[in-house]
Amino acid sequence: MSTTLSQVNDTIIAYQQSSYCIGFLSATIAAIVIYDWSLTLGRETDRVWCRYLSIVIIFCYHLSIIHYGTGLSQFYSWSNCIVYIASDAIMVFRIHAMFPKSKPILALILVAFIGVIVVNIVGYIPASENKEEDESLQLMRLCVESNLWNYKTFVSMTRVPRVVFEALLLSLALGGYYRHAAERRKNIGIWSVNAWIKLLMEQSIVYFAVAVGCDTIIIASGYSSQENMTSFGAILASLQGYLLAPRLLLSFRGHQSKPMHSRDNSADSTLSFIKHARTPSDMLYQLPTIARASMVSSLAK
Repeated sequence: MSTTLSQVNDTIIAYQQSSYCIGFLSATIAAIVIYDWSLTLGRETDRVWCRYLSIVIIFCYHLSIIHYGTGLSQFYSWSNCIVYIASDAIMVFRIHAMFPKSKPILALILVAFIGVIVVNIVGYIPASENKEEDESLQLMRLCVESNLWNYKTFVSMTRVPRVVFEALLLSLALGGYYRHAAERRKNIGIWSVNAWIKLLMEQSIVYFAVAVGCDTIIIASGYSSQENMTSFGAILASLQGYLLAPRLLLSFRGHQSKPMHSRDNSADSTLSFIKHARTPSDMLYQLPTIARASMVSSLAK
């Protein structure tokens, strides 16, 4: 009896700890996303939401499809696959904007992108076929899980390759961030902490990390029997595309709106920063340099 009570107690403690971890993770992600929205909400409204037939409107139309009934379940499965492909394409374009002259990196991400598309299509075929078979069953068996379709196998086939692909994009994004930050610090000098954080947000590094975290939690929810873990993974699966795509599209359009010579010659070619922008600390740091330059020019005269 005491052994059974101890096992129940350990199970309750583990359940509470997992609930705290999930709550902390969701609160952290929400705080980061809200902070980023506060920085670029005006540009998002102007460049994304006000554009006719933008990709965000297509996403919202896709979201409204699921309320029309189970008769469109097969169409929803394939349209869901298309939405994820569009989201991955936006992230690929964003990475290509960081490395515009690197053909090996472009070839690498294109091969990985096509591979993920093929794996997702292969994974969605049995899901759509079995959903169509379930609709022809009797009413009492509609909610029974089919033995022919394993959710864990489906998650492994469709999410694990996406996590690997998104981890690759995150690594490339971090590499581009480090390269641009090093070049910018070399050109400017001393940098403030706020400049580092703002650069991190402007390069959309947070959203690459959030994409990896979302799919990781969704995979964990497929192998977990805890209800809160499963529901949290389902929420992330539904909101991931609508959350990430507008921000990455905004960043990509901001890059495309810059002049071509500015994109090619600037060390911060993929950033929204202006190269000659200075913080007060940067200006104070460069005052002695300006004074020495003026003294040398006066002596030369």
